[in-house]
Amino acid sequence: MALIGKIREKSTLLLIVIGVGMLLFIAPYEQIVTLFGGGKQDTSIGMFFDEPIYSDQWNFEEQVRRLKFQYAQNNQQLPDDYARNAIFNQMINDTLLNTELRKIGITTTPDELSAIQQGTDGVAIAEYMKNLPYFQDQNKKFSEDSLKKKLPFFIGQEGGFWNQVEAELSRSNVISKYVSMVSKGIYVTDYEAERDYIASNETANLQYVFKDFATVPDSVIDITEEDYVAFYEAHKDEKKYEREETRGFDFVSINIIPSPSDSAFVKSQVENLKASFAEIDSDNDSLFVVNNSDVKVFNAQFRAANEFPLAVDTLVQKANVGDVIGPFQMGNSYQLVKVLESRIEPEAKVRHILCGFGNDQSDENKQKAKVRADSVLRVLRMKGNFDELLVVSDDPGKTQNSGEYGPFDKDASLVDPFKEFGLSNPVGTTGVVETNFGYHVMEVLERTEANKIIAPAIEKTIVPLDRTIGMYKDSAYRFIQAAKEAPDFDAYCKEKGFIFGVTAEEDIVISAANMKSPELENNSNILKWAFNADMGEVSDYFYLRNSHKIVVAKLTQDIPEGFPSLETAKVVMYDDIANEKKAEYLKSQVEGITDLNGVLLNWKADRVQTSSELRFNNKNLSDASKNDQTENALIVGTAFTLAPGVLSSPIAGKDGMYVMMVSSFTPVSEKKEDYNADRIVLQESMRARADAGIMKGLRDMADVKDYRKKRELIED
Repeated sequence: MALIGKIREKSTLLLIVIGVGMLLFIAPYEQIVTLFGGGKQDTSIGMFFDEPIYSDQWNFEEQVRRLKFQYAQNNQQLPDDYARNAIFNQMINDTLLNTELRKIGITTTPDELSAIQQGTDGVAIAEYMKNLPYFQDQNKKFSEDSLKKKLPFFIGQEGGFWNQVEAELSRSNVISKYVSMVSKGIYVTDYEAERDYIASNETANLQYVFKDFATVPDSVIDITEEDYVAFYEAHKDEKKYEREETRGFDFVSINIIPSPSDSAFVKSQVENLKASFAEIDSDNDSLFVVNNSDVKVFNAQFRAANEFPLAVDTLVQKANVGDVIGPFQMGNSYQLVKVLESRIEPEAKVRHILCGFGNDQSDENKQKAKVRADSVLRVLRMKGNFDELLVVSDDPGKTQNSGEYGPFDKDASLVDPFKEFGLSNPVGTTGVVETNFGYHVMEVLERTEANKIIAPAIEKTIVPLDRTIGMYKDSAYRFIQAAKEAPDFDAYCKEKGFIFGVTAEEDIVISAANMKSPELENNSNILKWAFNADMGEVSDYFYLRNSHKIVVAKLTQDIPEGFPSLETAKVVMYDDIANEKKAEYLKSQVEGITDLNGVLLNWKADRVQTSSELRFNNKNLSDASKNDQTENALIVGTAFTLAPGVLSSPIAGKDGMYVMMVSSFTPVSEKKEDYNADRIVLQESMRARADAGIMKGLRDMADVKDYRKKRELIED
């Protein structure tokens, strides 16, 4: 069926609200209906209205080249993946929009085009015009004078560049009209405004118990073959179970450990840098460190004793400015440290009792805190009982540090008055200091001087070299061959100390549209193997260069695109079937229970949760176990149907079970006689969102599928 016919069949578009961006690719209308079927049958890169999208027919590669060329003209490099994604989405969006716009018959007249170019007839100059570099000043800001001088020259041109500009201006204007039509089609009645007002102002105080299905052990349920069949027949055509083509695999990983010769090689590299590091002048130290270190960081912070690695701390403290220390080994790296600067800094250690302001910063509250602080100081000076007085401190960290802070210097991340008291008073001094947090009753415990040093490091990581990697690969190859010949591959791996999934809690599962596995460095060879292997097949080894691992994988899932078969459903529907069973089990546990505490005990749930001043229009629970809007909407909607003080029946949500009780309702204090103002506000709010879903609605209607990544990895 032709594309236009298919769109006309689904003419509910105008009931959907969405957003339109500026589109660069314009599909000629006369070609739209011939884009599907016929022509060269190369491998499809997607689906569109159940028809394949062929790269050649859509002129895809040429459009990608044009976009990248446009960026290159502005000295910008556009990544290939970004360009391909942009063009693919533009092709789809523009084809859908062009069809809709032509069908409705919206156009841009010559007078309109002139007005949006020049800002005449009360029409604002189009943003597209303002963004053209030809009409901008030296600061790249739009200049109306420049527009007036240069526009006649461009308008006088025939064909070429300015035709493209006018086509985009015309198109943007048409899209604006289209969005306006959708927006103006939204109307709110007085009754709807009244209902929205009540739903926004009527409140309920709710208590409920939630039991997450994930906390119910699978051992309490039993899923039979009949359960699978019954659930499958009831739900097999639901959109939520439609799947991208998907693969799942277990894997074992073998860490490649650098040999002593690998370590010696890295040490020699660092040793070779020592003389140059010592001779380089101070202006180039940072560049030298960044260029020669695997960790591209130049640490120019002053550090005190014990802030350097233990293996080198004493040497750094005794070194002179300009000395280079090392190489020394720190974990899996060798390092060189150069002392660039040294200075003596005073330090202090204090303790305090905070009389805080809290959230009340009024003068009255501050005065109360000051009176309390002065009283604490008097008692402290009389009795010296700081530990006893600490109990009245408002400092939340008092139990961990007994009110003590330091040693610290002038650069410490403490408020200035607090630091100044410690650094400017002798040991034993007590007093009251005001900060933004409150009044601090302070005592100076220590005054010292510390040597602070700037000493950045060059760090080289100890990594396996080619010879070591080759030895591991040889061992992995022999292991795989022996394991494949063993009667039970999994048992053989376990016997040798390798367990599938050893670095993962569950299978790696990836779809054809999103072939990524960060855990395996998104290794394209592993992913390509997964989409071309047979169920149960074991891979050859794969080397992960960044983490220096060898990986062997075993294919455990092979789920085709579309709605699942019964066997596939046992994988994709299992959680929902299990949750249904757990819901039945949880219901049976609270039969006859009449209060929430009884539910809490029988379900062994965490607590009775509360949500105060709950509003029907705000689907958020203030103390929800799950931050899921669908789940919360179910509870909020149910709450407003309950009588106060009556325990609800158990309610099955997406992720768990609820039992609730409304303690009280607060109705709207007084209904309005006229809701017109509310109606206008609600209507304008809905209209403002009218450009937030048009393209999504069109794309959903077309059921767009993207096979580009899939075609890269799946062998036909």
